[in-house]
Amino acid sequence: MFVQVVAAVIRGQQNTILVSKRKDDSHQGGLWEFPGGKVEVGEKPLEALKREIDEELGITIRDARPLIKVHHHYSDKSVCLDVWEVTAYNAPSFQKAPDSFTLLGREGQIIEWASIFNLMDRPFPAANYPILKAVTLPSHYVITPDFKSADVSNQALDDFVMGLRKTIELGCTLIQLRAPTLNARSYRRVAEEALIHCRELDAKLILNSFSNTNEYPEADGLHLSSRQLITLSSDQATSPSPQFILGASCHSIEELKIAEGLGCDYASLSPILATSTHPDVCPIGWATFSQYVESINMPVYALGGLCLQDLETSWLMGAQGVSGISQFWN
Repeated sequence: MFVQVVAAVIRGQQNTILVSKRKDDSHQGGLWEFPGGKVEVGEKPLEALKREIDEELGITIRDARPLIKVHHHYSDKSVCLDVWEVTAYNAPSFQKAPDSFTLLGREGQIIEWASIFNLMDRPFPAANYPILKAVTLPSHYVITPDFKSADVSNQALDDFVMGLRKTIELGCTLIQLRAPTLNARSYRRVAEEALIHCRELDAKLILNSFSNTNEYPEADGLHLSSRQLITLSSDQATSPSPQFILGASCHSIEELKIAEGLGCDYASLSPILATSTHPDVCPIGWATFSQYVESINMPVYALGGLCLQDLETSWLMGAQGVSGISQFWN
């Protein structure tokens, strides 16, 4: 049996998200979920989402955009979860913010404002775990520009820090430190400085090699190159902690499936459009990007020839958001 379901990510104050608890006598009873329900025959997904959220919670959705689609096969049914990020809504006053008392939905279900930082500690149906990854990742993934020489000078480091801080202050909070020209000593120096400023500004720093990750266990994650991706086993790719973010660079549907199989939290797929840095590489285009992402249960960033103005297009094509270097670094 195939079931099409819509679900809503509704954000509240203090980094919280509204979750509901399934009744004990229902399918996957007793587990937490993102509110929503089945799409009726002839109903568009957004129409179904608005109806379900009003019926369940008394919340009126004014605006929403696609977040992620998840296809999951249970023993008794197959589910397509079409998840939407609610960007504007009206709610009863007691439901607008976290509180100390238990809230009840219109159908008698328990609802709570859950902290985004410990969502993974709650029991969710298996189909929800890609959604948990998507809700904790931002829409912009910034890759740092390379340095001009293997040894970083004081001036180059000062310029890097200035660019890093400006980028984060403009709302880009997921940063990959990619500096292939730097030698190991200089990379360590830049990484140590970057960690200080990322911690101060509440941003996450992603490194891009195993050696760097071993030297800086306090970093937030590791980004695998496509070459590393296809040579790894699942044991080698295991994250050291639930909070550790594992990502990968992908250029094909085969690489995306490998990343998904390794349990990566996200992938970047490129190049979407033609780029001046790789003029000989044929771009995959938005149509192919959308086709690939549709078959993957994992957040995917669009990369290659894009700018911040492409963000809404990327959402419509199924992306977590956009990624890049020159158009994103300040």
